[in-house]
Amino acid sequence: MYVEQSVGMSPASLVSAVIATYNLAQYIPEAIQSALNQTYRPIEVIVVDDGSTDNTRGVVERYRGSVRYIRQPNAGVSSARNHGARVAQGKYVAFLDADDCWEPTKIEAQVALFERRPDLQLVHTDIITFDHSGELKRFRKRAVQPEDGDCYWKLFEFCLPVLSSAMVRREDFHLVGGFAEDLERTTDYDLWLRLAERGGLGLVPEPLARFRIRAGSHSHANPTEMMRETLKVLYRALSRRPGKDGEQDRIIQCRMASLHQETGWALYRDGKGREGRGHLLAAWRWRRTIPHPLLLWGASWLPISALNAARSFRRRLRG
Repeated sequence: MYVEQSVGMSPASLVSAVIATYNLAQYIPEAIQSALNQTYRPIEVIVVDDGSTDNTRGVVERYRGSVRYIRQPNAGVSSARNHGARVAQGKYVAFLDADDCWEPTKIEAQVALFERRPDLQLVHTDIITFDHSGELKRFRKRAVQPEDGDCYWKLFEFCLPVLSSAMVRREDFHLVGGFAEDLERTTDYDLWLRLAERGGLGLVPEPLARFRIRAGSHSHANPTEMMRETLKVLYRALSRRPGKDGEQDRIIQCRMASLHQETGWALYRDGKGREGRGHLLAAWRWRRTIPHPLLLWGASWLPISALNAARSFRRRLRG
């Protein structure tokens, strides 16, 4: 392990860029370079290697003197990000996945918004998605992103912002407990909700972070597991906020019913009918006025092969 310490940097103005990585040697140079190319100064770049077995160490070695490199035994991405935040010296911490990258003015724009809006707990930006070839795919639609200010309940409905677009105050990050290390796929969503309970979110309306779409990433992981973890995050959030008004109850009921229904049907299609039916009944309990979960519950007693045959027959009739 080597650690290059930042010299002559004031924590009052310093930003810490934390890059957690595991076996992403082919992508991490682009991530590191995008952090080093920021127009904002001073900035420190911290790479936490979560026990990679590829050539990550050798690749990061090329940046000796420009980055702080820390290697830990494999413990998961949340542990690696928390490790980076613990050694960070900056007033602000920005997280960057090792297969993503930033536009040069990202940090500068976020710090400026934080300085104008001291009430904010988190500042994020619009994003650009791109594929393995580097081809730009699309901009994130701002309409589905949380707006500026108090947007806890909108955040409850949507799993945004994207981690590589986010910046937080180091003090606030530690106050809420950092990333939950028992979560794998939704650890960022869990953190955003805890931060939003304390204050507002701010959006820089420019696509200043690039999010890579690739097979094997958490965003393309087993969708059923993603939904299971999301339910865990939301139940935790609900346990922390017992008082809710009528509109908030409506949001909760719709979100929980919809997520239980999606999870239940996905489990059924995965051959886990018993567990799936439990989720379908939970969906109905959250919104008893909607019969659809009960209809799916009844259908889930059929063998999946019979259901697929019925659908195929129906398509032929319509054909």
